[in-house]
This record gives sequence, structure tokens and C-alpha cells, in this order.
Amino acid sequence: MNHIALTHIPVIDYSKCIQCGECMAVCPDGVIERNYSSSCAKCMKYCITMKVPCRPDLYIFHYNRCNACGKCIAVCPSGALCWWDNPEAK
Repeated sequence: MNHIALTHIPVIDYSKCIQCGECMAVCPDGVIERNYSSSCAKCMKYCITMKVPCRPDLYIFHYNRCNACGKCIAVCPSGALCWWDNPEAK
């Protein structure tokens, strides 16, 4: 089932994330995965020519599988997860 037209989706404020993994553990659809990559696409594209601050995303959301249940937001101890209104769904 494709849920791409969700009206709101969970997003992470990486400055608040403590990397506890609670969101991954509670997700019923396995939407959230830890990112073990040490680089991001921005770095790979621009690092050769520009100084780009690099901080790869700690977690990856597979929004095509998300059912917007909110369990990840409810369990986050640091308040790093919140709802974001999806303009593509309107």
C-alpha cells in the first residue's frame, strides 16, 4: 500500500535527536532505519569545490510505507520528532 498522499508526515529535528532508536523500535511498518553512511549526497556533489557543512541524516524515513500513526512522535524522549504538513497531499 502506498501512502505517499499523507496530509502530514513525521520529521526529525536532528539538533534535538539523541539517537536512542525508540522511534525505530515502535514503528509498526518499519518505516524508520538508521543511516550508517558517513556522507550525504550534498557532500558528494559539492565537497570537491565548496566548503559544505556535512552532517548525514541519522535516520531515514521511508514515507511510501508510513501510515502516519504518530507512534514515533509519541515515544520520542527528546521531542525531536514532530508533524510536518505535506503540501503535495493537498
